[in-house]
Amino acid sequence: MRAGAVFAVSVGAGMAVTAARADDEEALRRFLYFSDAHVAFNQQYSTYGTRFAPLSSIDETGPIVSITFSSGKFRYRKKMRAPIGRRPRKKLIRTVDFGGGLAAGYQLVKPRYGVALLVGGLADYRLLMRRDPTNDDTGFRPALAVMAEGWAKPIPNLLVTAYAEAKTRHHATYGKLFAGLEVDEEVFVGPEIGFSRDDYGTERFTGFGFLGVKTGPFRVKATFGVVDDGSRKNANYLSVVAWRRF
Repeated sequence: MRAGAVFAVSVGAGMAVTAARADDEEALRRFLYFSDAHVAFNQQYSTYGTRFAPLSSIDETGPIVSITFSSGKFRYRKKMRAPIGRRPRKKLIRTVDFGGGLAAGYQLVKPRYGVALLVGGLADYRLLMRRDPTNDDTGFRPALAVMAEGWAKPIPNLLVTAYAEAKTRHHATYGKLFAGLEVDEEVFVGPEIGFSRDDYGTERFTGFGFLGVKTGPFRVKATFGVVDDGSRKNANYLSVVAWRRF
């Protein structure tokens, strides 16, 4: 479902703004730690990273730097050649990916909205668990990428967040949009829509989730929904993101 959203995993200003400010109003918090776990029928992946504001607090206007590490498992079915007289069979091919990204940019944060732009590089290493001579998308895979995100509170009890990313590898693009109503202090519930597109095809996803629930020292966003890849069978997905300012 994912085109490589490794820079921020949508944990940008929209989520940072929901971090509990009452914990320590006077402390200068320059770091935002985030982790993401995504589970779907054909893929599972996780991302861990830190966003750093060198000249200001992480939720104020200024330059930002993002470092991420990611891993994932993906699977697909491939029709293999069969001996003469036998029908070809589809075999399940599994892949394992490890990688990371480094990006720098700038964010503008106002009382009721915020936007951020990051540019950088990412790379991963893909292993095939079963031989597939037709798949040359393996080994070390570098790419350049650009990411943009924003959040807005058009009215006091409504939060809207948006995230978009594009990278050079396979002309991949990824985007998502969340809109939630405040049901508790800095906790928002609502729908999420998005898409993932590259040279191999397009996936669209629709879900419903909550954003901002406090679990220990972390804030959490969880979304459950359906992925549509154009086939007859749709698949469910579960995405959980946690973050903390420090």
